[in-house]
Amino acid sequence: MSVNGISKQFSHEFCEGVRARLVDKDLAPKWDPPALEYVSRTWWTRTLHLLASLIPS
Repeated sequence: MSVNGISKQFSHEFCEGVRARLVDKDLAPKWDPPALEYVSRTWWTRTLHLLASLIPS
């Protein structure tokens, strides 16, 4: 998996953070999901495996 592939997964959240901080300056990002407790175990497992594959042996 390339860094480009991972960045596509996070691009919405990054853009939302930029919007809340720099564009609208309301400091109220609308994350999806809205809190960490709503993130599924499957998502965490998949994401951590993808990140681990980027670490050189």
